[in-house]
Amino acid sequence: MRKIFAILSIVALTALSAREQGALTFLQTDFNPASAGVAGAGAASTTLGTAYSVFGNPAAIPLASQKLDVAASYRMASPLGNVTAGAAFKAGKLGIAAGFMYGMYPSVSGASEGGSAMSAFTPSDMLFGLGLSLGLGEHLGLGANVRYGIQKLDNSTSLSALNFDVMAMFKTGNLGVTAGVAALGPNVKSVGNATYALPASARVAADYVLPLDKLSVEALASFDYYFSGNIGAGVGLQAGYNDLVFVRAGFRYGSRKEDFNVAPVPTHLSLGVGAKFAGIRVDVAYQLMFAGQGGALTAGLAFAL
Repeated sequence: MRKIFAILSIVALTALSAREQGALTFLQTDFNPASAGVAGAGAASTTLGTAYSVFGNPAAIPLASQKLDVAASYRMASPLGNVTAGAAFKAGKLGIAAGFMYGMYPSVSGASEGGSAMSAFTPSDMLFGLGLSLGLGEHLGLGANVRYGIQKLDNSTSLSALNFDVMAMFKTGNLGVTAGVAALGPNVKSVGNATYALPASARVAADYVLPLDKLSVEALASFDYYFSGNIGAGVGLQAGYNDLVFVRAGFRYGSRKEDFNVAPVPTHLSLGVGAKFAGIRVDVAYQLMFAGQGGALTAGLAFAL
């Protein structure tokens, strides 16, 4: 039986997205609501939590103060909703991270070209990951993630790829610096045997915390050079009071080339708030996308020891 018209539409849109951005662009999405509040500029921070390190920077785990950090979040960017869970554990100089993401699209139904009804299906995204890191002395951390991403287009068609992050982080006093590569992996063969690259990038980031008695101000910055030829650059600020409540803001620029190839993370403005008590953290962020792309709301709950 031939594919239904709705499937053809989704496949066409997915192919267009892959042509413009590369395949499985959710590999570069920030699922941490605290980091999303500073426009994803938190790659060199240890104060935004390490639970989502398998989706970002595993090298931060050995340098962070918490030994255990677990979290879950929900991200809504209509029509897609992402449920994410992550955990990080530090045992001496060794860090271990794990995480899972499931992205849900609305169900689609339709009819074959002959007019007969066909069962509904639900396109989805999935991402599984494990990370390992090692602290070298008090100031240097090295880490790597391995992840497997799946994008299900219909009941019989999907894209999948193994991908990796490799990161190094240096932290001294209130300054942190990170460098590495993100979402690195082999090309993906899509419907029609077309080949598309993953949204891999070379990344550098910096973070500085300025303590002011009960107040603290954290300045964050990051830069990605995507191997597609695009760039992404973000800056953010986090202000905290007595390590209990936090407000955040950030801006990220994502380039767009003349051939319509665009950065995997689009240009956006972020605002966020957070609260922490007895190891429990609640964080909320809203990202306002430019160029008519709407917005994304991310909320999460975490616990750290």
